[in-house]
Amino acid sequence: MLIKSKRFSWVLFGLILNIFLFSLLRADVELKTDKNGYTYETVKENENLGRLYTLPNGLKVYMAQNKLKPVIETRIVVGTGSKYDPSDNTGLAHYLEHMMFKGNEIIGTVNWEAEKPYIEEITNLYEEHKKAKTQKEKNAVYARIDKLSYEAAKYAAPNELDVIVKSIGGKKYNAFTNNDETVYVLEIPSNELERWLELERTRFGGLVLRLFHTELETVYEEFNQNQDNDFFWVINDINKRLYSGHPYGEKTTIGRAEDLKNPSMTAIMDFYNKYYVANNMAIILSGDIDYDNTIKLLTKYWGDFRKNDKLEFKEYTAKDFTKIAVDTVEGRQTDFVAVAYRFDGEINQSESVKLGLLAEMIQNDKAGLIDLNVLQKQKVLSLEKVILSSRDYTTFMLVGIPKAGQSLEDVKNIILEEINNLKTGNYNDDLIQSVKNNVELGREQAKDNNGYLVDRFKNLFINNKNMDSMLAAETEFDSLTKDDMVKFSNDRFKDNYVVVYKKTGENKLKVSVEKPKITPLDLNNANRSEFAKELMNEKTKNISPKFLDFKKDMQSFKLPNKNDVYYIKNTTSDIFKLAYVIDRGSYNDRELKIALNYSDYLGTENYTPEEFGEMLYKNALNISVDMNSENVIIVLSGLDKSFEKGLEILQDYVLNIKADSEIYKNYTDDLITGKNEVKKNKNVAINGISNYIMYGSKNPFNDVPSNEEIKNMDPDELVKKIKDLFNYKHEVFYFGPRDISTLKLPLNNNLEVKNPKTEKAPDKYKEQNITENKIYYANYDSIQNDIMILSKEGKFTLEMLPYSMLYSTLYSEGLSSIPFQRLREGKALAYSAYSYIKSPDKRDNSFYLISYIGTQSDKTDDAISSFKGLLDEFIVTEDQFIKAKELILKNIENQRIIKDDIYQAYLGNRRLGLKDDPRKYVYNKVKSMTYGEFKVFFEENISNQKYNMIIIGKKENILKADLEKYGTLKELKLEEIFGY
Repeated sequence: MLIKSKRFSWVLFGLILNIFLFSLLRADVELKTDKNGYTYETVKENENLGRLYTLPNGLKVYMAQNKLKPVIETRIVVGTGSKYDPSDNTGLAHYLEHMMFKGNEIIGTVNWEAEKPYIEEITNLYEEHKKAKTQKEKNAVYARIDKLSYEAAKYAAPNELDVIVKSIGGKKYNAFTNNDETVYVLEIPSNELERWLELERTRFGGLVLRLFHTELETVYEEFNQNQDNDFFWVINDINKRLYSGHPYGEKTTIGRAEDLKNPSMTAIMDFYNKYYVANNMAIILSGDIDYDNTIKLLTKYWGDFRKNDKLEFKEYTAKDFTKIAVDTVEGRQTDFVAVAYRFDGEINQSESVKLGLLAEMIQNDKAGLIDLNVLQKQKVLSLEKVILSSRDYTTFMLVGIPKAGQSLEDVKNIILEEINNLKTGNYNDDLIQSVKNNVELGREQAKDNNGYLVDRFKNLFINNKNMDSMLAAETEFDSLTKDDMVKFSNDRFKDNYVVVYKKTGENKLKVSVEKPKITPLDLNNANRSEFAKELMNEKTKNISPKFLDFKKDMQSFKLPNKNDVYYIKNTTSDIFKLAYVIDRGSYNDRELKIALNYSDYLGTENYTPEEFGEMLYKNALNISVDMNSENVIIVLSGLDKSFEKGLEILQDYVLNIKADSEIYKNYTDDLITGKNEVKKNKNVAINGISNYIMYGSKNPFNDVPSNEEIKNMDPDELVKKIKDLFNYKHEVFYFGPRDISTLKLPLNNNLEVKNPKTEKAPDKYKEQNITENKIYYANYDSIQNDIMILSKEGKFTLEMLPYSMLYSTLYSEGLSSIPFQRLREGKALAYSAYSYIKSPDKRDNSFYLISYIGTQSDKTDDAISSFKGLLDEFIVTEDQFIKAKELILKNIENQRIIKDDIYQAYLGNRRLGLKDDPRKYVYNKVKSMTYGEFKVFFEENISNQKYNMIIIGKKENILKADLEKYGTLKELKLEEIFGY
């Protein structure tokens, strides 16, 4: 049946996303001139799809207008990634991305003239360090670097960029680097566009590599995280074989360990000066913008940005790959097999369009070849398509996990069978048209999604495509036939693939980049450059907040059986969503989750499981099922033209579902195998131990049916639980284009019984009090130790929300958060460090203070001690407090809860016992809160609280640290954590 999207889709933007958006375009591209005299490229009669301006210095500016929310999604894209890293400085593009957050001669310094000599000497010393022959010589040079860095840091205004970004209400502040691009990401309020442009122009206009050696430590931590990831090793192995002679196969974005340990500041500056230039960059905006005013502002701030007239790019071609290569990688995580093929990259538009269609044909979570022939028939535990698209080449990969007792060789053969089905055309003739129907659905979903829109433009820029290329892609996609796809499959799928078996064992290639001796920096977080002071003091007109009024923002009526229906009209697209929230959850029946997951593989009295999935996909419909402690939530969604068909399918699923004992046996075998595999995931283990701390040894995480109980469940009884769901009281939510008056008849259908039953979920698990300091640790084979500290706060109250938001903003938001500053920037102890107060999702539950740091095992003691110091001592400055308040207020001012999110907010508030939008109270309280009030809150609720600590890592490394001083140690076996 495959009604629930349980499998994670690995298809990346640039394939299906491009097709969704390309198919928006059904007119000619033309050049036009705006009222200011600027020339731009757009789509004739479809200018709402966006504009492309090119400034005289070569800078590309892409813009799309979306007025739904007063925000703008931004991207600053540099058309160069790790592909052009120097061979002796791999990882350079990625490291430069990190350093772009450190500022320059204007941003991030209180006295550049005093700081400059130190930076210049440190730069020279890194060259000396790189040339040093022996480790002793390197250590001596590094000691001098460390000493000078300590002095230079006195002039730094650490993470000033993040402070400024927060002052203008920026969110999603981040960046990423891959083979072909470096992308800087931010969402801003629309009223802050000019200040953002001034900030970014100043930022990109220069680079100073300050705080270099502590940031290098952060990259070391990121490198070590990759070392613990078995999939990272498999991808590297595949790339080396498929892309021999090309940088994709010779370099990784993170870089080699030796290069990271021997960096060159000179090489980084050379890379920046060469590639961070106007004719290799694009600024992309989507949101609440005025085209004509925005291009004037962009020209004002970026029109004089430097260009590089001598910029040239070497083109690389990988060696031909015409064989079958087989290899084995060992590691501690789940065994799997990967079969990978090489395709042309996104630069070849025709190839990308065909591959995008092929990817959906082979797997779409309902009616693809893998879905129907493999997963629905339970031939393997898991099988996923993975598409890693880059400019020059794209890797098409199928990754399979075996069932218990199944060999990796068998899984490989099953994969190759489905490849052969593509080549022979052994699939339903309707499949390609069904994919096209779902592209139509995707197109509707993408209409007002700023994230989709900016990524569309990013792909155009990176692949040197202009606007009219989208028309060609749309035309080709619409014209593709089964014969075309069979030919394409035969042309591409030959004896030209890589097989990598990932088996359980010790990865002897794993390398840990060890921490050099670093003197903790004495950073002054109050330091501000003159630029920052002036920019943050500039005033902009505030956006007025808009709070929800559920009585006005939703309509409602009752069905004849008294079940409530809530209604919101979709005025922007033809998409509908119909949700049934049933008063029956996991606390009512611990077998219900088993029943719902089992139903994923079943058919009905009228349709086989395969026919059911095909019918959903053909009509571009989705049925998802979710579950919490109190509710089962069933959601039907799709295009409005399929609404009646969707209701018909949903009723058939609920009322006519058919048990199958053989399917149940296979399901339970796979479920038990999956339960064993998930125990290898340390992130899941952290969640399990958190539940252990909060609720005790028997908790919502580990109170699951035993393997024997699962095997002995009656499949017919499980199906009865599905059929019985709508006999319980439930409410209905509709979001879509139909008028409310037209819904009463279709919603009063066979799912609605005359007298629905009521059954309140029992309160099964009691929160435990934390009365003493304890450390729970679990043994996992990893280079890094993951450390989490939990303290219990009080029960939910509305009055606590403003304080918890302020604390979380100060201690977990962005690069200028207090843990980030002190532990990553100042002491180089971690790649990630944060602390926040977790709000409960039910009124009777408690707030929890949760603090996390991931660190190398040899830094464990220092990391814990340092973090505890931050939690016990109030070090928030009044300036930091004011800036946190301003950020929260700005975020609430430009936040718009719209469409079906209104109902989600209503449900969440109702679980907390709230009738009104809590943001209104939070907004007013944060605005009036004083520094003294917050300090009292911190001292009463954060400082010196009893805590329980979690540490995940190698037992031998954990016990090397002096942990007894932090609390009583207790090792938790996996059986205690997971309940089996």
